[in-house]
Amino acid sequence: MEKSKGHIMFTADGSHEFFLDGPDVYRAPVSNVFDASTGNRIGRWEGSVSHALRYAEVLGVSYAEMSKNINSALNNLYPDIGA
Repeated sequence: MEKSKGHIMFTADGSHEFFLDGPDVYRAPVSNVFDASTGNRIGRWEGSVSHALRYAEVLGVSYAEMSKNINSALNNLYPDIGA
């Protein structure tokens, strides 16, 4: 399945994707189109990275897994920084 530029993870059932855009986390149905200017699916704002980490278990993943996924997304978006 194609991923957004700031991909963090897909939901367990594969129906939605979480992705980063700047310091914010968005969620989008995988059926949504991609925005050509950002490389991300068209989605809705879910919260900041700190909120995503705080509520990781509500999303069905551990804090450690969510943190790893966010760090991976940051490294992909900003490879010169080395998050």
